[in-house]
Amino acid sequence: MRLGPEADRENAKYPDAIYNDDPYYIQGYIGDGGVDSYYTYGGGPGEIPYYSSRNNGNATLHVYVNGNQTRTVAPGEGVEEDFGPSAPPKGNNTITVKAAGDGASSYRLSSKNESYNPIYVEYGANPYQTAKYPDYSNIDNAGQIHSAAGGFVADGGVDSFSSDHRLTKVTNNGTATLKIYQNDELWATLQPGEEVSKGEDS
Repeated sequence: MRLGPEADRENAKYPDAIYNDDPYYIQGYIGDGGVDSYYTYGGGPGEIPYYSSRNNGNATLHVYVNGNQTRTVAPGEGVEEDFGPSAPPKGNNTITVKAAGDGASSYRLSSKNESYNPIYVEYGANPYQTAKYPDYSNIDNAGQIHSAAGGFVADGGVDSFSSDHRLTKVTNNGTATLKIYQNDELWATLQPGEEVSKGEDS
């Protein structure tokens, strides 16, 4: 994805931003009848990609794809329809990352290495909101997609993911002690700088 001609660049008071992680998402600001635009790629000829939207303000948003209005998003409405506390996990196994006590850490999760086994970002992680350190899944490294996810937690914070496969490795890069839960059972406790592997790695 990339910014279109009407998007707000870095010199704006509220610049728009694109996060090319998975899920891919755009974060921006609009008001008083303003317009933002973006370019996206992918999908077959004539295929309209699926987009979800979240409106965190007091203006009603009209979303257009290829010049055609696809939805209207009222204030406070949007992505929680399929990404929220009432939405079921996308994967069969839930994964929770918690920063125990003080400290802050980035982390990486890996699942079973067998074809393509995505780890999904779930409600409680930070992809669809203003986040200095957004969480992400299914890392693209030199053109290869890995069954992995990662993020950032601090001061007792919690992130949520899911996968159809079991966790195989977690890496803690920071100063927080991390408690990792799989299906609400403690999978491992990682001290700062520690890495834990169980089973086949991704």
